Amino acid sequence: MEARKEMLVVSIMLILAVITNAAQLGSDGYADRVIVRDDGNGNALWYVDQSGPDGFGDGQADLVGGFGLMTDRHMVGDVNGDGYADRVLGRYNTAGYWVYWASFSSSTGFGDGADTNGSFGGTGLVPYAVADLDGDGLADRIGTSIDGSNNRNYVANKTGVGGTFTTGGGDWQKYWGGTNTSLAGMFDVNNDGYTDRVDAFNNNWRVDFGPSSGGFGDSATDWTGYFGGTGDNITRHIGDVNNDGYGDRILATLNGEGNYDWIASFTTPAGFGTAGVEYNQLAPFGQTGDVVILHDVLVPEPATIALLAFGGLGAVIKRKK
Repeated sequence: MEARKEMLVVSIMLILAVITNAAQLGSDGYADRVIVRDDGNGNALWYVDQSGPDGFGDGQADLVGGFGLMTDRHMVGDVNGDGYADRVLGRYNTAGYWVYWASFSSSTGFGDGADTNGSFGGTGLVPYAVADLDGDGLADRIGTSIDGSNNRNYVANKTGVGGTFTTGGGDWQKYWGGTNTSLAGMFDVNNDGYTDRVDAFNNNWRVDFGPSSGGFGDSATDWTGYFGGTGDNITRHIGDVNNDGYGDRILATLNGEGNYDWIASFTTPAGFGTAGVEYNQLAPFGQTGDVVILHDVLVPEPATIALLAFGGLGAVIKRKK
């Protein structure tokens, strides 16, 4: 009888794979470009292009999600205080007042529907922004008077615990400027931890610093500075695009091809920037008909290291008689 012993040797090749460049919700200190676009049926699609140390993004959406209608007012802010930017709608109803709806985001993406709602404001007080006015970490609803020739009225309704919108009147109210100014946003411009009001008359930007006690400022202009031009093709925004804690001035301007070009002027501890354009885009983002927003929405997702095993099967046979 013949005895035979076989030894099978299997070779394994390991390949180290690094998966990068995905994005997740959070705050990294760089304000991202956000647009809201009609899906073709009047529904609102939200697109986010992530910014970073090198400037605005590549013009490609890193996050997309539907919420609301194009006829709504569209806003972004952390309503429930969990560190993720939420989408907020203001919708006018037949009873003559505005209902705000918020969809809570998470680390994995936008929310899938409305999580809280409440009415606030009427025909003379339209939804403007959601921003934390009292330092509790919850973005409050802010309305302003409609455009015209009168003084501009700012009224805010405090958001409740857990991001609850309530039906009611204003908790803070202050006039500042006129309704012939261009609204640029609510943001901590001077890096003191309190939300400020920012607007522009023609191309002269102004800021009214928010108080430590909460609510709106004293309606005195604290900083001014010229930046950009005038025209219906320009939208103005305020946000920290270089991650230094100060609110920078940003212009989104429709170019000849119908796309939005973005430029920024950095703010410093001394005031608004004076050097002109200090931060430029890599590519346009947004087009005619889009709603244009600036907000810190995304953080880079940490690189994922994966070990991929590929088997190369080989056999070595030894025979023993």
